[in-house]
Amino acid sequence: MRVVDDQSFERWVRLRDVDMVGRKLKLQGEIPEFVVLEIPDSAQQQMVLSGDLFALGGFDDDLEEGLWITLWDVWNSWNQQLGEEIVTRLRSDDGVRLTLEQASAQILRGTERTLAVAILCQILYFGWDAWLVPNGSQYLVECSHDGLIWITCRSTETQAVLLKALSAWNPVKKPMLGI
Repeated sequence: MRVVDDQSFERWVRLRDVDMVGRKLKLQGEIPEFVVLEIPDSAQQQMVLSGDLFALGGFDDDLEEGLWITLWDVWNSWNQQLGEEIVTRLRSDDGVRLTLEQASAQILRGTERTLAVAILCQILYFGWDAWLVPNGSQYLVECSHDGLIWITCRSTETQAVLLKALSAWNPVKKPMLGI
């Protein structure tokens, strides 16, 4: 895993035809509909959903996926402090402990899938905002503190595949407003 700052992450996503606009990501050539699903209340279901979201990208050990935490101070200082401590420890395999303020993104290899799911579980559990940029970047997953996951797709074909793969989570299609 590489823990990176916003500028490094922006360079990484741009190589995948993804634009960073402020604290948001946008696919070049995206279709004007989201796939939306609710984040379950149960921590166990959040763990399963986290695994399902990463499984969408496949299981190639050589793939790279990005996970960018964009808002972690949305609730209270205890939530922020506890969550950041857990995520910082998960990300400090080589002894380097960078806070989310110092580096809020991580780029993970396929061999680090368990770690990737563990970090995403914390994001869902603590109700933070984050983006998952999967291998191939045919879609983006936005986790929101409002209890929803918003998935943007490059094509209707990709959208159909995701709707089927996530059918257990009762996804719905919603139009993008303001386009």
